[in-house]
Amino acid sequence: MNEATAKVSIAEIKEAEAALQQRTFPRPVDHKRRLEILSSKIDSVLEILPANRQPLIQEFQERRRQLSADAQCLETQRDTEEFGYYSDGSKKSVLRRRDDALNGDSEEWYENGVRKHVARFSEDRLDGDFTCWREDGSLLVQNTRSAPGEQTQKLYLKGGVVIGDILVKRTGSGEAKVWLWNGVYVGKAAIVERRVVRGGFIFRALFRPLVWISLFKAWKVEADQDGLMQMNATAEAWERSLKAIGEMH
Repeated sequence: MNEATAKVSIAEIKEAEAALQQRTFPRPVDHKRRLEILSSKIDSVLEILPANRQPLIQEFQERRRQLSADAQCLETQRDTEEFGYYSDGSKKSVLRRRDDALNGDSEEWYENGVRKHVARFSEDRLDGDFTCWREDGSLLVQNTRSAPGEQTQKLYLKGGVVIGDILVKRTGSGEAKVWLWNGVYVGKAAIVERRVVRGGFIFRALFRPLVWISLFKAWKVEADQDGLMQMNATAEAWERSLKAIGEMH
């Protein structure tokens, strides 16, 4: 019974090996999986081969060891780094992939060599953590996992002043707190389905005297004008950075 079953299985293994030699695989992981299937077939045959078939047993044991070594080699090829360069040869980006999908930290630099952003991915999806910098090296935005299923994003002016603190939960709900350039608290806006509900936020902000005073001073005092302009520039840079991270493929 075992002898007959073994003959059938051995024939199947020979056919699988021949087919494997004729195939090409788009990814190392695909090739590795086929080797693992073949190894499993060999294991099954080794379990039923009678002891008097020692030469054949040794042949399949050696083949099993070779398949294991080949699979380990393919495993090391699953992780790759793709480099991008500026026209002068300086490094522009590095995309880290596993099985052709973004995985781990991918990074980008400005032409002056300052890091632009670093974002963590898992299976081609943003995995929560990313940080963006301005061309002068100052911190622009930092996104972290604050708790299971929650992400916190902070937006900074050049001097390190926080003007935005955004909490988004896995459900897409959350809140966004906003400050002016001078530290004056503007208010808190609700986030529903990952969109900021602006109406109630703007209405409440209108009843904060310090907000009105700060905006009025921005028309009169040069330092406050610069602060307001920097807020606008920061918001624009923030949007550009988020777009760039979303296009990291």
